[in-house]
Amino acid sequence: MQIESVLVDLDAILDTRLPLILSHFPDEIDTILPLYFGRKTNAIKDLFTFKEFNEWYLNRDKKLLLNATMTSVVFILRDFIENTIKNMHTNVTNSIPNIILNIFPYDLTNNELKYILKGILAHTGPEVNIEVVNLNNKQLKPSYLNNNIWGMIKFDFYNWLIDNASILEDTSERCPDVKVLTPAYFPAEINELPNLFIKDGQKIDPFHGFSVLMKPIIDIDFLKTTIFDCLIKDDSDQDQ
Repeated sequence: MQIESVLVDLDAILDTRLPLILSHFPDEIDTILPLYFGRKTNAIKDLFTFKEFNEWYLNRDKKLLLNATMTSVVFILRDFIENTIKNMHTNVTNSIPNIILNIFPYDLTNNELKYILKGILAHTGPEVNIEVVNLNNKQLKPSYLNNNIWGMIKFDFYNWLIDNASILEDTSERCPDVKVLTPAYFPAEINELPNLFIKDGQKIDPFHGFSVLMKPIIDIDFLKTTIFDCLIKDDSDQDQ
């Protein structure tokens, strides 16, 4: 029997973005919240730029976890577990589900980790093994993905792509069979992308185009951004 593993960042399971932003603007919650959900990039006009957000995010620490709440990613994990177990029982596959939880960049105590795992299992069900790793983007090399997982759920996929770009230039290091689930954010200011949405007078989906372009390198599915936002209701049935 083989193990079918999905790697998921703790920052995908928990919305650490909102507490990060509010830590810089504690008195602007009424302004931020209406603009936060469904945003197209990690910037809010007249408050902070994408570049500023990315710098904050790269320097985040575990204090954010105190105010972070679950995202709908837990329902994606639940579906993965249920489908893998169902396929095993119906002899479609001979695989058991395994979750590799990447807690980078957080240095967690055993008690903190136990509390987090308890919360995750409460949503996914206990029928799964959770393996914990602490790996930065450069340690998450394409070879690691190819050898250990079928899929990766990652909020900051663009940063991973930048950190591994030179490796991916080697065609033997690419991972076209690895599925990546990531939110459909633009990695720049919206006003820096004036021609991205229109081609020959027609509206285009830039995320679909990028996925097609990247398919020989890695298989990307861009999901609704709200899936990676704090869970304010049961969004388990929301479209992906």
